[in-house]
Amino acid sequence: MTTTIDSAAKVTYRFAPEYLIADTGTKIKGSVGTGFKAPTLSQLFQSFPDFFFFANPNLRPETDLGWDAGFEQPLFHNSLRFGMTYFRINIKDLIEDNADLRARRISGAQRPMASKVSWLTDRHRP
Repeated sequence: MTTTIDSAAKVTYRFAPEYLIADTGTKIKGSVGTGFKAPTLSQLFQSFPDFFFFANPNLRPETDLGWDAGFEQPLFHNSLRFGMTYFRINIKDLIEDNADLRARRISGAQRPMASKVSWLTDRHRP
């Protein structure tokens, strides 16, 4: 039995522009990018039957294409910021323990929120 490991370098990218609406401070943002993960030597060749982990010399590298789109909005003179971002990642040849899944789609949303608190009043500032 002969096993070949594809160790060629893979090029990935990420493009993440954003646009600021100056009048309101609203930031519109998005990104698109790719990813790559090669299986480890353990995943390919080393089994641990006592822990129900079995090597798979036929694993292929995992690749993905992902994107997101969202916005951020400052409030109260930038002392509170909130936003929403939707994302999706399409994965090909997902590598998981004891599984060789051909494809998987992950999607969801994030709601970031941040606040800035200043304990100094105007009279204490230099």
